[in-house]
Amino acid sequence: MKILVMGATGYIGGRLVPRLVDAGHDVRCLTRRPTSLVGVAWADSVEIAAGDALDRSSLDAAMAGVDVVYYLVHSIGSGAHFEETDRRAARNTADAAAAAASTASSTSAASCPMASWPHPTWPRVPRSAKCSSTAPCRPSSSRRA
Repeated sequence: MKILVMGATGYIGGRLVPRLVDAGHDVRCLTRRPTSLVGVAWADSVEIAAGDALDRSSLDAAMAGVDVVYYLVHSIGSGAHFEETDRRAARNTADAAAAAASTASSTSAASCPMASWPHPTWPRVPRSAKCSSTAPCRPSSSRRA
């Protein structure tokens, strides 16, 4: 499975990525500063993409060919209005995920930022589902095997 991890340089992301790699997944990490992953033990095992959740075009490129997105970013420490920055980043991510989903046949629920922790028994969400920051994905009734 091709997985995009947004926030791989953070505490949770930095622990999640090697577990995904060990599980045999093809992992792409999106980071504003690719050099921040230099020297990280698992960095040679993943694709590192430069981008920013506030830059929609970088999200579109990063999500190309991806099955699942882990959204583990935040804007705490970015100034007095970090809440609005967080909302913009989440909105951009949801919109990019919805656009990427419309180009393929199906995806796991985690591709929608509203469902950030996938589990093998979670239901599938048709790529035609409309996911956005204001309308979470609506899974189908069928379950993944």
